[in-house]
Amino acid sequence: MEFLKTIATKYEMHIYTMGTRAYAEQVCAAIDSDQSLFGNRIISRDESGSECSFLRTTQCGAELAD
Repeated sequence: MEFLKTIATKYEMHIYTMGTRAYAEQVCAAIDSDQSLFGNRIISRDESGSECSFLRTTQCGAELAD
């Protein structure tokens, strides 16, 4: 957990899973109950469905889409 806290100060972290959103929310609640690491930044198969959609939701993807 200390590793996640350290990198959270340097990076905007997201949870990405090809599982369902409900599953991702349960994982997030278990490892980040106060939402200090990931906030509500969850991307699941319910939102993305493909790598292309995932790239559009990230900063890097925004640069690629321009």
